[in-house]
Amino acid sequence: MEVNYGGFLGHSLVDWPGRSACVVFLRGCILKCPRCINEHLQNGSSKVPIEDIFKQIDKVSKTLSAVMISGGECLLQPEAVMEIADYAHQKNLDVGIETSGCTCRNLKKVLPGIEFVLMSIKSDFHQLSYAQAAGVGNGQLMSNNVLASLDALYGWGWDGEICLATPVFKDNLYQLPAIYKKLNQYVSRDTPWRLIQGLYPDKSQEPITIDEISTQAKLLQRDGHSHVKVVV
Repeated sequence: MEVNYGGFLGHSLVDWPGRSACVVFLRGCILKCPRCINEHLQNGSSKVPIEDIFKQIDKVSKTLSAVMISGGECLLQPEAVMEIADYAHQKNLDVGIETSGCTCRNLKKVLPGIEFVLMSIKSDFHQLSYAQAAGVGNGQLMSNNVLASLDALYGWGWDGEICLATPVFKDNLYQLPAIYKKLNQYVSRDTPWRLIQGLYPDKSQEPITIDEISTQAKLLQRDGHSHVKVVV
């Protein structure tokens, strides 16, 4: 099998919180987020045999506990994700994916073979907001796909670990209450929602401060009965 390959990170402590993982990046994405930190992986072709990725995992497997598969959007290549997961399990490594949630059908394909999902929530679920944040024309379709992916994570009996994340910028801080309200309609077990300081790729603006994000997080988390646990 050939894989549209984006790169390899031998060691990460942030992609799977609490775990030491390597990260396999797969190239290609259906979204064109204008503030994507991996914009160089949105397009292009760089095909390699999947065995090349296995060799990369072999080199670091004894110092890790997990493999993360990221992108781009890794779920555009579900067969590759499943093959990498099978190989990692042979090495006694757990497997997680980082995804936008915009390819629900493929998420359902890979869920039985992975242990962790980190899903990025781009904006509130209004079609115009999602279109702007994701750089796509049909924001309603993308928003609906993300909600369907949340339904699959929480309503299909999968018991793996879940983390949700949203990059926060000055112009989407006001959307956080709406995102929080919508997530609470789907999230049925305790799940961290990481609010991440968004960085402007062109450095045109100063990023929002951690203190500003933390203040909003405290306001959101006043409801102590929520399964959504806001983390900064």
